[in-house]
Amino acid sequence: MKQIIFVESSPTDMLMKIALTLRKRGYNPILISLIGKDNIQFTKKAYSKRIFLGFNFVKINFKNIPLITYYSLKNSLNLIKATISILKLKPYVVIGRANPNWLCVIAKFIFKKYPFIYFPYDIRSFVYKDYEEAINSGVPEFEIKSERYCFQNVDGIMHKGHEEELTWLDEKVLGEKIKITCPVINIRPYCLPEFTVPINSNKLSKRDREINFVNVGVISNHDSYINSINAIINQKIHFHIYGKIANLTESRTYKILHDDKYKNIINNKYFHMHPQVEQEKLTKEISQYDYGFWPGWYDTETKNNWTATGNKLSSFLEAGLPFFYFDNHKAIDNLMKKYNLDLKISFDEIKTMKKRLEALNYKELIKNVEKARKDLDIMKNIPKLEKFFEEVREFKYNV
Repeated sequence: MKQIIFVESSPTDMLMKIALTLRKRGYNPILISLIGKDNIQFTKKAYSKRIFLGFNFVKINFKNIPLITYYSLKNSLNLIKATISILKLKPYVVIGRANPNWLCVIAKFIFKKYPFIYFPYDIRSFVYKDYEEAINSGVPEFEIKSERYCFQNVDGIMHKGHEEELTWLDEKVLGEKIKITCPVINIRPYCLPEFTVPINSNKLSKRDREINFVNVGVISNHDSYINSINAIINQKIHFHIYGKIANLTESRTYKILHDDKYKNIINNKYFHMHPQVEQEKLTKEISQYDYGFWPGWYDTETKNNWTATGNKLSSFLEAGLPFFYFDNHKAIDNLMKKYNLDLKISFDEIKTMKKRLEALNYKELIKNVEKARKDLDIMKNIPKLEKFFEEVREFKYNV
């Protein structure tokens, strides 16, 4: 079977969905992860083999290389076994996910004989207006050079944001004009059939006679994120949170909610913090609510906001939920308006959210959600990724 190697700092749901689908189609997906443990059921289903390097105690960045080296020595037996396993691999293609970008550079060097696909999950340079701002924000110079290197030296690039985002790469941040010569594919956070649940007709709102919003994934203490939640719950709209950040435990994920910034939210009866739910059960759980909501960063006009998409997009659709997002999320808006689900909103408009909701035809929105998730079904879209693998291999071996 053709080995598809996924190299990540920690496993992501979006790539696990891809791996699981490829596995069903006869491929042999293998995970190499810097951090995490082999204790997530979805990971076991997605990958036929999982290699965890055991760097679980430090933040993965170039500054912590000495500390990583220390833990490597401490974890030397596991690392030796993992290294032997890695060196035995003979991949059809390798997919390296950033961030960090330096991990992709190392992975490309290790698998230099094989076709290497770069997946900048979020393009780091899009966060900053120039090189100086990136450095002053704590981004290591090597990380910036790594991103530039990957865009110019890999055999293929897959990206999930705005269709045109690779034309927006800025030499003011990366140090030179980027010229991409390899095959490129724009993919989406696709819906997995196993996670796609029937439309829930027994909504919580039927019982409590009130509107219920939900957000899943990363929790932030950014002012715009907190202001977004405040604006919702102050209108007596329920806001439910299911937090999850990579391999962080529930207590570490929710620790941020004890920040002083949350003191006026945490005790509001319209704010609900829920225990973490496994990805396989999440969509059924959140299907009981009325709308998804993508809070935060409404006041930031960086390319990162324009281009960003995320797995919560597919999670909302899998759960059968239309969802609101801020109007500076251009990539999300471009996709959603294809299905008449463009529920973009400005921060000022949140203050009249109830009037906005009254004007919506919810039954029509649900029909559009069903159409969108059929169109974005991963089984329908995986063949173009397989074709892309062939193009990458041809580029690698024939150029």
